[in-house]
Order: sequence, then structure tokens, then C-alpha cells
Amino acid sequence: MWQDNTDVINLKLNRLEFKFYCKDLNLANREDWRVPTYKEMISLIDYTQSDPASIDRIEKIVASQYWTSTKSVLKKNQNWFVDFKYGTTDIDSDLQRHHIRCVRKISTKEGDY
Repeated sequence: MWQDNTDVINLKLNRLEFKFYCKDLNLANREDWRVPTYKEMISLIDYTQSDPASIDRIEKIVASQYWTSTKSVLKKNQNWFVDFKYGTTDIDSDLQRHHIRCVRKISTKEGDY
């Protein structure tokens, strides 16, 4: 389940801030939110669209960069982000402020996803 409230448009946080933000988020009567991985975040990209390049079921989105929890293995103190303007990705310093969209696991009788 993806966070889809106005915070995903209005907030820009650095790495320390976004970790605590997702951990402390209480949304839809749930408190088990976390920062999405790179793989999870790119699942929201629709490469047939741009500005924003997001799948249709995401209502609130800015054509801008959104942090992931995935750290760069090549550069210290850098994390991956996904840019929803054209569906590109890159790394940036932990000190930079980008948008954040938290995620939580959904459990069903068919399994977790």
C-alpha cells in the first residue's frame, strides 16, 4: 500500500528526516510505514507517460525526485531516487531534500506483497 496524501506533494526531506517521517507515519490507521526500496519505487513508473511518468492509480504525484531507501554502493552517503518527470533514476547526497512516498506491506491469504 502506497502513501497517497498531500504530504507526498508538499514535503521535501533529507535522508535523516525521511527515515523518521515514514517510521512515525500514522495513515489509514496503520503505523507500519517505511521508505520504499529502489525496486519498489520504480514499479510506480509508467514509461509511456511523462510529466509525471507515474502509473494511473497514483493520484498525488509531483513530476520530481522521490527518495528510496536504497543506498549507493559506489558513493558513500548517497541514496537512489526516482524522478517522476520522465521516469529516470539517479543518486544524490543524503543531505539533499527530495519528496518522499512511504509504503507498507499488505498481507493477504495469498501472501505478502
